[in-house]
Amino acid sequence: MLAVAVSRQHKRTELVIGLVVAVILVFGYLAVLGVYDSEANKRSTATMIEESNAKHRLDIFAKIQSVDPNKGEMSLRLEFFAKGSVALEDTELIPAVDIVIYTPGSSGKQEHNFKAGRLMGGLELVLPLEGLASDYPFDEHKAALAIVAFAKTPAEASPTGATQQTVSDGADDADSDEQPDSSSAQSTDPLDGLQELPISVALYAALPNVDMAIDLSGTSGSADPNIAEAIITIHRAITIVGFAIFVMVIFWVIAIAIVLQAVTIASRGREPEPDTMGYMAALLFAFPFMRDALPGTPPVGTLSDFLSFFWAEALVAIALITTLITWIRRPTGRPKWWMPDDTDDDFDIAASPAQDPVPSGEMTQSSVASTPSPQTTSE
Repeated sequence: MLAVAVSRQHKRTELVIGLVVAVILVFGYLAVLGVYDSEANKRSTATMIEESNAKHRLDIFAKIQSVDPNKGEMSLRLEFFAKGSVALEDTELIPAVDIVIYTPGSSGKQEHNFKAGRLMGGLELVLPLEGLASDYPFDEHKAALAIVAFAKTPAEASPTGATQQTVSDGADDADSDEQPDSSSAQSTDPLDGLQELPISVALYAALPNVDMAIDLSGTSGSADPNIAEAIITIHRAITIVGFAIFVMVIFWVIAIAIVLQAVTIASRGREPEPDTMGYMAALLFAFPFMRDALPGTPPVGTLSDFLSFFWAEALVAIALITTLITWIRRPTGRPKWWMPDDTDDDFDIAASPAQDPVPSGEMTQSSVASTPSPQTTSE
């Protein structure tokens, strides 16, 4: 009865442990899915950098396509949609006036022109990143985005659309012979004849490997509603950071286990197996592949390398060398296939005394003396 009770108690304990493990796995699985859903919602939300309520304006949709911290570049695509009188016959993709877009701070061309009556295509914009990629996976990068739009107006039109008139008085007429004609002078201002165009800019970022924070207060502080400015701060995604930390921990655990094994072999007299040295050598080449498999990792020399990779490579190399030296210096017996011959002094068969074999069926005197005599019983 006692054994049956103990067996039932063990089964109950195993059942409880199994249920606890199952509950932990379910909650962990749901937590991971919750993190993914939160990150996906955060990336799929568009941020309004500049929002204009003007009826006649230009809407700009900016989508971040890629971020390369190793090259220090961020790629964006800009799409333009004209509204109100800026559009030609209610067609958002064709402007009614010439439009000039300036993107100061971007790499390459910073002035983009759209002719009236022609389709406005998308623009590929490249912004430089400021930050150290060598701090992977805890690196931080920043990019400055600035967009301003202008509409070309006739030379005689003012920014408000009114015709400019030249007012002359008697004094000006009197001095007209002495002063040069100002109408013949050409303006060198690149913004001459341009009128600021109200814009609305929505920034959309849906990249799975980075987290972004858009700061609208870290710009130059311009109160002009026609200029869109923002500072975009980029971090590695929490999944990337977590995976990198996991790999670093694996490096340390494996390296420490290999070192303990090498110390045990060298100090306790255990014979090192060739397979042991084989997988130690294999780890030296496997670690670099594991390191390069980290998502978005820069070349060798990052913070993660100094935290784990270099240490793991060094410890495994030292353990392998220690095991090899122990295997070389440890004496071993003669192999099983070795057979002694007559010329070997250590195994001189002729020097050993010969023993005559005992014929079968005969017993020596000593064996007879040592054999107890049977006792007979009289009836």
